[in-house]
Amino acid sequence: ILIGLVGSEMCIRDRYLSVIKEFGDTSCMNYKVDMTGNTLLTKFFDIVPNEKNQKAYNKVIEKLRKTKDIDYNQRDNFGIPILEKILNSENSQALELVKDFEFDYSPELDYAFENISDENFKLKAKNLNVKRI
Repeated sequence: ILIGLVGSEMCIRDRYLSVIKEFGDTSCMNYKVDMTGNTLLTKFFDIVPNEKNQKAYNKVIEKLRKTKDIDYNQRDNFGIPILEKILNSENSQALELVKDFEFDYSPELDYAFENISDENFKLKAKNLNVKRI
């Protein structure tokens, strides 16, 4: 059962990737995609690029790179900030995408930062603009 659930979850994530990739612009990223308040953007950062989805993932990243009005301070329905998702997955492409964005601080980011295993990724993450309130 667990394997089936994981497979289903990956299928759902791949579906989000294809929707984003085919959309003309990335204004759709702020659209709510489920009843719990998740947006396409919060779902996108649940996706970990791999060999199977890399090409579609790259296309979405490229579209996001060209869009200036996206709020990367969004949280998913569990309250997890996008930046925490990026740090937890150690996703270099996503980190590069958001490197110039100003993030709101939350204590969860400290924990995520401390648990980064890749030292190069950690060094880049340390230079992010996180504003403490």
